[in-house]
Amino acid sequence: MGRMKAKKAPVEHRGPAATPDGAGRQALEVPPPPPNQVTILGAGPAAAPAFVATITELGVLR
Repeated sequence: MGRMKAKKAPVEHRGPAATPDGAGRQALEVPPPPPNQVTILGAGPAAAPAFVATITELGVLR
C-alpha cells in the first residue's frame, strides 16, 4: 500500500467490551513537608570549625 493510500485507509473505532470492576477512583493526599532546621554557622573562614563540628555530629564526617 502506498503512503497516500495508507493515510486514507479507514480506521475502525471500538469501545471497551465490559465495564471495569473495582473501587473506582481514590483520592490521594499530599504528604506534609519534612521538617527542616537552619543553623547559621557564621561567615567566611571563621565558620569552618562550626561546619566541621556540625557535619561530624550528623555523621557525615568521621
